[in-house]
Amino acid sequence: MDERIQRLNGIAQKGDINSFYDIIREDVKLLEHIDEFPFVDTPLHISASAGHFPFSLEMMILKPTFVSKRNLDGYTPIYLALLNGRIEMVCQLLQHNADLVRVKGRECLTPLHYAATKNGNLALLEKFLLVCPDSITDVMTQNETALHIALKYNNLQAFKFLVGWLLRKWPYWREILELKDVEGKTILHIAVSKNQTEANSLSFP
Repeated sequence: MDERIQRLNGIAQKGDINSFYDIIREDVKLLEHIDEFPFVDTPLHISASAGHFPFSLEMMILKPTFVSKRNLDGYTPIYLALLNGRIEMVCQLLQHNADLVRVKGRECLTPLHYAATKNGNLALLEKFLLVCPDSITDVMTQNETALHIALKYNNLQAFKFLVGWLLRKWPYWREILELKDVEGKTILHIAVSKNQTEANSLSFP
């Protein structure tokens, strides 16, 4: 069994769909065996990290549970794709399953939260919110929204974009802006504590 799993991992690294079905003929329950592990790098984790879209889509269709499976580091397949800069593949996967934006990994980190941590991700943030607007309500284990995270990582560009999107697109924007994390801090509290004067000076209707 371990030998077959190792072979399958190598196949996933190459994105070889034909070889995948060859090995499945040897053990039709191979994917089920892998799914029994609570934390594991599935073939979807491996192919997503490598940027093999057709193989990743095949895995998502055959084994939907792999989508939210965490590896030993707590990372989901779509998170690993983002971490490895496979942005085009992430966008292609979202065309088939927009709810991937809401898949929670370690500390309930979602792709939207991750995008808010990095400068230069405005196009990605816009894409995520376009395909799955409800993701703006998702919070991490510390009850932090993507806006909290943007300020936490001093990503004022992302913060201003998210605030602008909220005011234009989200009817319940005030609930998001006034949401407190587990320490009782709203985004304005965080802006003050980090001396983010530009964020603190934003005025809301």
